[in-house]
Amino acid sequence: MMFNTWQILARSSDSIPEDWREQMVMMLGHKPRRVSAFTEAVLYGALECMTQNPQLNVARLSALRITTQKGPRTASRKMIAQSTHELPMPFTFLHSQLGQALASLTHALSWQGDASILIGNNTSDFIRMSLISSHSHDVLLGWVDEINDDDPQKNHWLWLSPCALPDQATRQHDALDPDTTHIQLNTQGIEYWSASSARSSHLIDFIESQ
Repeated sequence: MMFNTWQILARSSDSIPEDWREQMVMMLGHKPRRVSAFTEAVLYGALECMTQNPQLNVARLSALRITTQKGPRTASRKMIAQSTHELPMPFTFLHSQLGQALASLTHALSWQGDASILIGNNTSDFIRMSLISSHSHDVLLGWVDEINDDDPQKNHWLWLSPCALPDQATRQHDALDPDTTHIQLNTQGIEYWSASSARSSHLIDFIESQ
């Protein structure tokens, strides 16, 4: 059955704690080795989002999409500096690659599937392209940049699951607004909805379908 509406079954917390690296290690069950600061941010954000709903089933996930404005900028700057005089160090080059984050996250989730990272800052286009390519299945979306005290911290995640739009829903303006519960694709583009009263009933249906 094809759907044009997805419900937000899990979203990441609004704030990033000071001990986020320690929390990431606890969620992973081990300390990741030889990964970039960007990859650490991806791991923390995705895993933290999924802890918000213990009923999520990775087997239902059809697509993983991440968007970033700056990517692994720390490693990229190091690579450029090292390249001025000679070839960059192997791990510096590895850390500068966006694909390291995807490989680390899919390994942590024990998941194989359609995963990609886009560079950009257009939220609506990112969501629309991601949902179209999910073919009416669950999708995990992330907005990620390195977690840094010098810049505003961007690490937002949504787990979306296809559903029917509830009858009692009010229009919202932003996918990342805490009150937004549903996202709908239509001929005009993309719309955001709030239907908090429908959350519990849909979650029960979701759990029973496992």
